Amino acid sequence: MAENQNENVAKMKQTENFEKWNNLPPEIKLMFTRTLDFETRTNLRNTASTEKSIVDIERFNFDRVQIFGSECMVEATKGTEGLFIGDSWTDQLNANQFIPALAFILTSCSIENLDVLDSRSLVNLDELNKQVPLESIQVKNFNADTHDDVMVSFLLDRCWKNVDSMELYPGTVQFLDKLPIIPSVMNTKRLKVKNNFDDMKPYHLRQFVENWITNDSEVGTKLEITFCRREIFDPVVFDFQSQNRKISENDGLVKITTENKEKNILLKFVPRDYLEDIKCVVIPSSVKEAEYEEWLNF
Repeated sequence: MAENQNENVAKMKQTENFEKWNNLPPEIKLMFTRTLDFETRTNLRNTASTEKSIVDIERFNFDRVQIFGSECMVEATKGTEGLFIGDSWTDQLNANQFIPALAFILTSCSIENLDVLDSRSLVNLDELNKQVPLESIQVKNFNADTHDDVMVSFLLDRCWKNVDSMELYPGTVQFLDKLPIIPSVMNTKRLKVKNNFDDMKPYHLRQFVENWITNDSEVGTKLEITFCRREIFDPVVFDFQSQNRKISENDGLVKITTENKEKNILLKFVPRDYLEDIKCVVIPSSVKEAEYEEWLNF
């Protein structure tokens, strides 16, 4: 039965005009849509509500989605050429179609890497908000190389809670204040925050670590903050010491307890030539001191 269905799908792809498409059962249509590239799927999706529901059943996989300005670059997983959508793609996608297309990519595709470049809020977020629900973006790695906190915050709010890694470049203290309470940020396995010099405060670092304690974050959860000062690190260590959480401290490396007796947290102040980094990681409580650096090697 399956072999006959595959043969029928192959014949359909070779036929320029297939007049009996509407007579096909949904399972055959779904098999056919799985063979289509992203652009063709999108065109099929726009023909009728029935086709839209069929296309939306199967998530399309992308290696990378890049958003910059009112444009978006998409690289498909199967080695095809990058697909470009935006205002300059006027022959196939005008500006009025950009938001629906971007919304479809974000909500109906599985994305390996989502990059937000210098978007500067050129994307109409009011319109995008109507089509992209909270926690609907399934992305593995999120990278924001921009100070456009509005756009980045919008997307982070709509990422699911299973993001493996995030690399963020906050532009304001206000955005740093919000970061620790965004669900996708709270649950990511690895977070790197590129500090904008003096924007990072001790309470930001403390909030990230306290979230790990409250949520009983899994072993291997990592945090790296670049371009920091010692004035950020020491008050946090003092606070945890006052809570009787500090177990040991040695040359800028501190181990603290959590509510789970099987887990501890390492915090390390890493000197650099100019400004320093801070690294934190959740470890098993059984880890020996000689193994600390191995856990902090990221």
